[in-house]
Amino acid sequence: MTLSLVLVLLVAHFTGDFLCQSDWMALNKSKRLDALFFHVWVYMGVLAFFVAAAHGWQRGSVPNIVTWLAVNMTAHFVQDAITSRITSRLWFIELGDARSSNRKTLAVHQCGSIDYRKRHWFFVAIGADQLLHTAVLMVTAQWWLR
Repeated sequence: MTLSLVLVLLVAHFTGDFLCQSDWMALNKSKRLDALFFHVWVYMGVLAFFVAAAHGWQRGSVPNIVTWLAVNMTAHFVQDAITSRITSRLWFIELGDARSSNRKTLAVHQCGSIDYRKRHWFFVAIGADQLLHTAVLMVTAQWWLR
C-alpha cells in the first residue's frame, strides 16, 4: 500500500466520520438505528468518493472496491454501535451538586463537580474508536485496494 493511499484513507476517514457527521447523527447514533445507519451510509459515500478519486474505478477493480466498501461499512456499523454507546455513557458524569438531586447525571458542560477521571475515559474511548477504525481501513486496504 502506498503512502498516498494511506493519506487518502486518513483524510477520507476524518471527512466521513467527523466533517460529514451531523450533530443529529452524533447525538443519536448510540440510541437510534436510523441515525447510525445514516451516519454509516454517509461515511461510506465519502470513502467511495475519495477512493474513486485516488484509486479510480478501473476495469476489474470495481468488485474489489465494492467488497472493501461493504466490509468497512459493516465494520464501521458494528464498531460505532458499540463505541457510541460507551462514549455516550462516559459523556455524562455524576455531579455532587445538591441542585441535581432529581437527576443523577448531567452533561459535562453543565455546572457542578466534574469527575475528571470519567471525562478522561470518554476521550480514551474516542481515541480507541478512531484507532480501531483506522486499523480496519488499513488492513482491509492491504487486501482489496491493491
